[in-house]
Amino acid sequence: MEEKSLIILGHGSRSNDAQAEFNFIVDTVKSNVAFKDVAGAYMEISKPSLEETVERLYKSGSRNIIVLPYFLFTGIHIKEDIPHILENLKNKFENLQLTLGAPFGKEPLIADILVKKANQL
Repeated sequence: MEEKSLIILGHGSRSNDAQAEFNFIVDTVKSNVAFKDVAGAYMEISKPSLEETVERLYKSGSRNIIVLPYFLFTGIHIKEDIPHILENLKNKFENLQLTLGAPFGKEPLIADILVKKANQL
C-alpha cells in the first residue's frame, strides 16, 4: 500500500505570530503521525501555497496526499475554492490522488476548548 502524505491547509495571514502558531500545529502533528510527509500550506496571503506544496510533495514521490483544512467551518473555501484547486492539480499531475478532509465544524472538542479558555479568564 502506498504511503500517504498529509498537507495541513491554513487560511494564511500577514501576521508572523499567526504563521508561527500554524507552524507549531503542523510540527506537532508531524511528530505524532506516521505519514510519508507532513507539510503546511496556505490558501492565501502566506507561503507556501497549496499548489506549491502539492507540487513539492509530488516531485518528492508522493502520489496519495490528504489535504486537511485547519478551518473552523464549511465556508466557501471548503465548498468551492479548495475542491477547484484540487481538481486542477489532479489534472496537472499524473496518477495523483488528493483527498480533502473536513474542517473542524461541529466538533465537540472545539466547544471544550472554548469552555477551557473562558474558564481561564
